[in-house]
Amino acid sequence: MNEKPHLKVFIATGESSCDECEEPLGSSAWITLAGERGAQCLACADLDHLVFLRPGNATLTRRARKYSTLSAVVLKWSRARNRYERQGVLVEELALIKAEADCLADGEARARRCGREAKRRAQVDHATPAIWRAPVLTLHTLEPRRGTRCRHPRRRA
Repeated sequence: MNEKPHLKVFIATGESSCDECEEPLGSSAWITLAGERGAQCLACADLDHLVFLRPGNATLTRRARKYSTLSAVVLKWSRARNRYERQGVLVEELALIKAEADCLADGEARARRCGREAKRRAQVDHATPAIWRAPVLTLHTLEPRRGTRCRHPRRRA
């Protein structure tokens, strides 16, 4: 499968400036890291024509990225978790429109399939404990012989 490279756009946590146009971007600026060229604003990185798609709809995100010739993942540093967290993606506007149209076209079919899968998972979840119950009960109801003590193999008596 031929995957596109994942471009990354970072939401800065402090004051920053573009290393190419030297414009101060302020805090919470959206920047890309371009190797030796340093931090760049979206305009200098030719990403300013992309639109932001928030997380929450995996199907829409997947289709928008598929139709978009250029996309980037938006990341923000989380001090609490000490890592970057995904905030959404930047995609081309026409790709987003086409992906939204596709999602509207097959929305009912996806909802029906989701309902069927939920029922199937509920049945499996209900049947699974019964399958496990018998072996677990036999393991825990076995009594050791009278007069024997259970010892850890590495402990000395």
